[in-house]
Formats: sequence, structure tokens, C-alpha cells
Amino acid sequence: MKRTHKTRCKTKNGRKEFLKHMGCIVDEKMSEPIHTCVDKWTWMINFINKNVSDPEKQFPSACCSFHVFESCLLKEATQLCASRTGPATAIYIRDVVKDGVAEFMDLACNKVRNLADCRKNEASLTKLFEEKARVGVPKQMTSALLPFLQLATKLDH
Repeated sequence: MKRTHKTRCKTKNGRKEFLKHMGCIVDEKMSEPIHTCVDKWTWMINFINKNVSDPEKQFPSACCSFHVFESCLLKEATQLCASRTGPATAIYIRDVVKDGVAEFMDLACNKVRNLADCRKNEASLTKLFEEKARVGVPKQMTSALLPFLQLATKLDH
């Protein structure tokens, strides 16, 4: 996250690119579909923390929750931004988020590197997550970051 901050916020080109892409998100109401994706990811991570007790399943489950979230984010950001700032904005937004979890994903997601791997190796939980992403979850009153970090810190144990 620190490296991402330096690149995007402390360099002239980084700030310019950030402002270009964020021009797509002009108000809270318009960007609600993206916030809904974050709510879905938060719900998934909280579900894992509360219901997946097998340490062998926790990390692959977290990886798959991210892949489902990533799919939602790309879809919604593409729909929202394609005509305003271009299709590259969806990738940019996804990459900003992905940078924050990259180290965890590199360490924990060997067997589930994408959604297809999740459907194959973590089929039942991925199916649940995709269904929840499709039908929706209650609005979450926090981001996925804290419950994700709670899960990720188990890598040390």
C-alpha cells in the first residue's frame, strides 16, 4: 500500500493518471454499484471469518472471495466508466484495489489464482459467493479491509 501511495500520489504522472480515472466517479450515487461490490466482498470476508474454521480452507476462500469481488468490480466499473473516461478506468480501479492485497494473494492463492481455479478447487464456497454477488447482500457498515486483515494476519501463525 505504501508503494502504491508513493506511485499514485507523490509523482506528477501518478497524480495525473489518478485524477484522469477518478473523473469517472463524479458522485456517490453514480458510483453506488462499485460500493455495492465492496459490500459484497466485505460480506464474503466476514462469512469466512465466522464460518470457515478449517485453516486449509480459510486462505483459498479469501482468495476466491477476492476473485468474485474483482469480477464484480470490473463489470460495474466498466459499465460506469467506459463512456466517460474509457475502458482503462475499470482496470485502473481494479489495480488500485489489487495492489493493496497483492502480497497476500501472492502468498496464499497458489491453487486459486483466478475465478476458474476457484470454481474448480473451491466450488461450493465460490458458488455461494457468486450467488450472493448476483442477488446482493445487506449494506455493510464497514469496508472489507479490517476483516480481510484479520484473516490475513493468520498467515503468521
